[in-house]
Amino acid sequence: MLGQCLCLLTLVALGTTFTPTTVERVVSSLTSRVILEQFLGYKAVFPVYRLRIRANFEGCTKAFSRLENLKIHQRSHTGERPYSCTYTGCTKAFSNSSDRAKHQRTHFDTKPYACQVEGCSKRYTDHIS
Repeated sequence: MLGQCLCLLTLVALGTTFTPTTVERVVSSLTSRVILEQFLGYKAVFPVYRLRIRANFEGCTKAFSRLENLKIHQRSHTGERPYSCTYTGCTKAFSNSSDRAKHQRTHFDTKPYACQVEGCSKRYTDHIS
């Protein structure tokens, strides 16, 4: 689905915007400065990591430097939830694997994260709690 979506790539350093045919093709093409120079038609004098990929959804202004982060974000627009909980009887699904892993820990008594405050004995399933 993401491969069919036209997305905008913004080169932050130069303020240039262009529309590729697919995100995957362009991002994989931009792994070397030589290919980057050929694709844009001028000498690349900036690091490729400055590249920002923006989803082409109306009203969405988010931009990402990693394709995987764009894919996860686009699922918030499409509603896709490919990561289902594997616990028997649970029907929850998630847009990314880390949220699923965090959820699955709630099915068990395992709480691997301890509070760092001295004298506190609370434990949590998630390091952010």
